[in-house]
Amino acid sequence: MTSSPVNAQPPLALSQGLLNLLTTCPRKFQYTYFDELGLPIAPEQQASVTWGSQFHLLMQQRELGLPIDSLPAMETDFRESLEALIAVAPDLFMPDLSPTDPVTFRQSEHRRTVEFGGYLLTVIYDLLILRSEQGQIIDWKTYLQPCSRLVLAQDWQTRLYPYVLAETTTLAPSQISITYWFVRHRDRQSNCLQPQQLTFAYGDQQHEHREGNEGMQDQREAHAEPLDRARHHHRGHREGDQQQHRRTDQHARVVQQALADARLGDLDVGRCRGAIGRAAGR
Repeated sequence: MTSSPVNAQPPLALSQGLLNLLTTCPRKFQYTYFDELGLPIAPEQQASVTWGSQFHLLMQQRELGLPIDSLPAMETDFRESLEALIAVAPDLFMPDLSPTDPVTFRQSEHRRTVEFGGYLLTVIYDLLILRSEQGQIIDWKTYLQPCSRLVLAQDWQTRLYPYVLAETTTLAPSQISITYWFVRHRDRQSNCLQPQQLTFAYGDQQHEHREGNEGMQDQREAHAEPLDRARHHHRGHREGDQQQHRRTDQHARVVQQALADARLGDLDVGRCRGAIGRAAGR
């Protein structure tokens, strides 16, 4: 691999949230990623986001063995959700007693990063459990209603999280899975908390990519300068519409190529260019 110049800009970081945003709303991606602008959130949505953040903090502190009873988050709502989750998924919280395949690594809010195509693909696992022949990715979902399996199958998180784990461990793709736990789901008739889970197995077919492609490095180097210019431009250097569209198009194509080579997905370049160009107004 060709070494990077000393003064090269660091790779841009892409998370599953940003990739979902780029796929569904290029305009919002433009504002969030390049212009670094915050968008207003409806009060009810903010309440849901706050609840989710507090629940994730609660689960992290519990995983670290820290006391949680005194936390402000341990009000009735949180306590009920945690107790219901433990009741339906006790294996997640019991000490590992397996004599044949014991847990070798277990951590909450665990971050991993893979460099690919000039980008840093970054993931944060709510709970990662590794054994010599198994990797379990656990994700806490705090929506009031679970997502459908079809929707989650197309979500960037379902594709990106197992991919990064396979790239950063010796596990085979077929030994990796990701499980979503919907901790706030309630039974419609009884209104009792009834956490539900959806598990997606990973495999060689999903993970397949062209690691040995000799043209990949040339593509990365060829797009390094346009990407650098585009990044600075989006952060405040206004230029003409034609240049803006061309550089947005270049950016989208680099993302598209990197993700295609990783077999992670695809982007509609034309839609991305037009939407971001119109949103930028330049």
